[in-house]
Amino acid sequence: YFRTKEEIFLALFRREYELWTRSLQEVCDRNAYLEKEALASEVARTLAARPRLLKLLAMNVYDMEGNSRVEQLTEFKRTYRALIETFERLFEKFLPGTDKAATKRLLYMFFPFMVGVYPFSNATKKQKEAMKNAGMSFDETGAYDLIYAFLIKLFK
Repeated sequence: YFRTKEEIFLALFRREYELWTRSLQEVCDRNAYLEKEALASEVARTLAARPRLLKLLAMNVYDMEGNSRVEQLTEFKRTYRALIETFERLFEKFLPGTDKAATKRLLYMFFPFMVGVYPFSNATKKQKEAMKNAGMSFDETGAYDLIYAFLIKLFK
């Protein structure tokens, strides 16, 4: 039972995070070693394969959380914590020498970045027309390419 539409979105968000976490855990489990480029590729592949998650990230998560009951929000935060812990495990395993402070910085840069991936890789026909009318161009870069390029820079 959901009391608000935001709780519905939060539940969808939670499910998407759970599925992405599983994909990332599989990457960790099936690889003994990954170079930075391969790790960036795997993370980009698993995230780009979740367009619903990317679209949810582009929505106003702040309002989703603010308009949800604490019980719903707590369940979401547990799922979010599991995702963060999976990233910590990936970084510990595949980015040796990355201390906890550096891991935190990586995550604090990557998670806000994800908010913009969907809008920058999925402009609608109307948005493209408006950009053209405004004298702007739209680069047809896909989600994988955006995520991979960002992670490569982040891992250096």
